[in-house]
Amino acid sequence: MIAAVLLASSAFAALGGGCGTTPPLGRVIGREDVEGETAVAAIYRFAHRNDVCIGLALDDNALLPPFARTHFQNTSVSAVLRSLLPRSYRAREQGRVVLIEPVKGAPAWLSRQIDRFRLQRPEPVRVTVHASLYMHYEMARNPQRQTGFAGSVLGSDFSNMIGPLDERHKTVRELLNIIAERSRGGMWIGVHSPQWEFIEYQWPEHQGVSMLRWITNLAR
Repeated sequence: MIAAVLLASSAFAALGGGCGTTPPLGRVIGREDVEGETAVAAIYRFAHRNDVCIGLALDDNALLPPFARTHFQNTSVSAVLRSLLPRSYRAREQGRVVLIEPVKGAPAWLSRQIDRFRLQRPEPVRVTVHASLYMHYEMARNPQRQTGFAGSVLGSDFSNMIGPLDERHKTVRELLNIIAERSRGGMWIGVHSPQWEFIEYQWPEHQGVSMLRWITNLAR
């Protein structure tokens, strides 16, 4: 029974069910009331409701002031995001993920290249993000480090699996995007620490907002 669940989950994940099937910025949203206590929260709520996967490099407080409710009608995703972002941030596509990064440049750790990122079997998305990717990043940053990665990942959901994967010569940014595309969708957020979080779109919106509040506090 467990094997059947894992197989079905990984088959769904391979489709990238939560990122849509078309390039995101050109999609037209019929009607949307965007709200959130901050611009980051508003972007998350909008993306969650419309299956727009987001990668956000949060490097300052520009997206954290209070945000007023805004209404959109027959508007593209690109236009919505332009209205939500300050001039110090820009949005662009990478595959089926919208990258939002500071105009001045994203944190350098996002461009760290990992020679080979390999998952031999399916695993929960949170395990991939917080254990497998972290381990590969640390070994790329310090090739002498081969131990000290034991531990568990809280909140792992076996209904949202990813893998097997075998990606070569990809940056951390690219790998986070691949995880978003091949899972049930989500929003990853990186801060300058380096530290990153992945909010899965299959979670209720309010749960994602709570996690978002925690990770954005690290950027204040």
